[in-house]
Amino acid sequence: MASFKERLKELREEKGLSKWELSNRLNTNASPHTIRKYETEGVNSKVNNIIELAKFFNVTTDYLLGVSDERIVDLSQISTDELLTEIKRRINEKINV
Repeated sequence: MASFKERLKELREEKGLSKWELSNRLNTNASPHTIRKYETEGVNSKVNNIIELAKFFNVTTDYLLGVSDERIVDLSQISTDELLTEIKRRINEKINV
């Protein structure tokens, strides 16, 4: 599986953007230097903590960060027990609607 830094660089290059162009288009204070660091050094420990929390709770990082309401990760990546628990949770959500 590709790392964050590899995916970021790949996605930036697919859009045909330089690090400077990407930093200017983002609604953050990410400088071209920050983009370069992301692509060469990866992410900081806070992001790694978010990834680990998402894995622990078996949710997507998007769900944890409030970007999406879809909780479940790729079902092929979880154990049978976790899959059964998730199926039961989804059934209970449908029943209690």
